[in-house]
Amino acid sequence: MLAEDNGFRVVEINKVGGKFITIARLMIDLNLILKIENRHVRRLLIVVLYPADFFIGLIGYCLDIFDKDKDLTLQYEGIFEKI
Repeated sequence: MLAEDNGFRVVEINKVGGKFITIARLMIDLNLILKIENRHVRRLLIVVLYPADFFIGLIGYCLDIFDKDKDLTLQYEGIFEKI
């Protein structure tokens, strides 16, 4: 709708990522929103959780190959043409 309102024609819209990437992303975001006042504890958690977040994302990416429908997605990519 935004593209068409601004003089673009929608050529193609595709889903990016499926349920496994979505679940991994939500788990990573949950780790990032931890609000801890003690800066030493917060730094320790960052050091511990960031490598874990990397592996969670990697596992989600690898498992997402099996999700053909991509029913649960967080992102879309679009190709538009200026009219």
